[in-house]
Amino acid sequence: MNDEPEPLLIRERISVSELPPSLEAYSVYPAGKRPVDRKGRLRPRAVEINGLGTFERFEPPVTIAKDELAWFLKEPERRWKGIETRWGARAKPLVYALAACGGLTVYAELDERYLIKAHKKIRLTPYWAEVAPGKLVELTGKLRPEQARAELLRSIAGIPELACEHARLAIQPLDAPLVPPPGSKAKANAWSPYEFALRVAAWWYQRPDSSRTPTLDEVAACALPERKASKEEWTQPRRQAVENILGGRLSILMKTPDYEIRVRGPLRWRIGSVAADAGVARPWTGLPSNGARLIGDIEFESAKGVFVVENQSTFQEACGIDEIVDDWIVLWGKGYATHGLVDLIKILAPLPIAIWGDLDADGIGIILDMQERVGRPFHPVGMDADYWSQGPHRGMTAGQRDRSAAMATQLALNGPDLYRDLATRIAQDPNLQGASREQQTLHDTVLPLLPGLLSAVLVSPRSAPPAATKP
Repeated sequence: MNDEPEPLLIRERISVSELPPSLEAYSVYPAGKRPVDRKGRLRPRAVEINGLGTFERFEPPVTIAKDELAWFLKEPERRWKGIETRWGARAKPLVYALAACGGLTVYAELDERYLIKAHKKIRLTPYWAEVAPGKLVELTGKLRPEQARAELLRSIAGIPELACEHARLAIQPLDAPLVPPPGSKAKANAWSPYEFALRVAAWWYQRPDSSRTPTLDEVAACALPERKASKEEWTQPRRQAVENILGGRLSILMKTPDYEIRVRGPLRWRIGSVAADAGVARPWTGLPSNGARLIGDIEFESAKGVFVVENQSTFQEACGIDEIVDDWIVLWGKGYATHGLVDLIKILAPLPIAIWGDLDADGIGIILDMQERVGRPFHPVGMDADYWSQGPHRGMTAGQRDRSAAMATQLALNGPDLYRDLATRIAQDPNLQGASREQQTLHDTVLPLLPGLLSAVLVSPRSAPPAATKP
């Protein structure tokens, strides 16, 4: 048995001109064995290609289909020859797109001109390898029949409106193939829309405030808290099954969030010859992703602050509260900390900045990264530790929970005071350590309080603009 420790590996970035801007290449070599030419210049024969930056999230490109994504997730490592055999001319675009979002590491050989001579293999990044089994279940729906059926029976038990559905499902053998029982009001031909509809209905008939109209992904977040609600697709079969179960049109029962940077509030600007007024636009107006760089004249004298919202349906809900949009510039940007959103917030300085995001370690980390890029403090609202404790919490693997708890521990020790209570609770709660709560599940609780929470930000000494410096 060899007890020698593995050598320390050095990663050194190298320029490979043919790579797109979203990718970067590294030479990886043992310490003390840097591959150089006769003049001492770095001259590797092989490189690892990754997405630009550090990724600890699962956000595959929207351009990649489910069957394509599932194929890549099924194996932690694949040889390039097999990828080309399966995907042909699409092999390279697919692999590069998945690498750019943090899903894959690509291994390649270089020629003497620093150009790629050959792609050799790919490997799932550690985070994607960890979440791949769960994501495959979501993508393919391949659960063990007895497990899926028992879980659904538990979720609809004791709800009078679903008593008949429970009875129909209960008489099926637990290990029978996953198909909807005959006579279900969902009228679905497949398990996925049937199960989705019943889970939605179970929450719907027990929701805390039946007088308020919720948004689609709020419903998904509350009805299926173990899944990533913002990624849960409302496919046409699922929509139809939900309408059948609930007996009404989704367009009437729920709000459908209508992408760029979305804006609502006391802000007016001009891009070229086109003027826009976010104060009168309903439900909001939009900027292209690079819009902040194109803005000419901009007016926001009557605004009292900037309110950044992570989730698009929460943004839409906030835009419907006049007390907020009369005084606050409410912003949502796809990707949250996109360059365009950061640039726009910088333009709006020195207004106080409030933010509402998911209650988890990753959410805090993203906010702090954004705060650093803007150079201003972000004041959290709706992100109290007690809200986090109350749940519901998103489903996570043990590895994900451990990683989240470790991240929260560091944030509790070294993070800003405003986020320390939440980070400490996430890191130390004996039963929920590392758990995550999505902000959509807080609509009923936080939205009625939101105008007051934002008003409190305005009087907080931490929200005051930085003092001007003398030239």
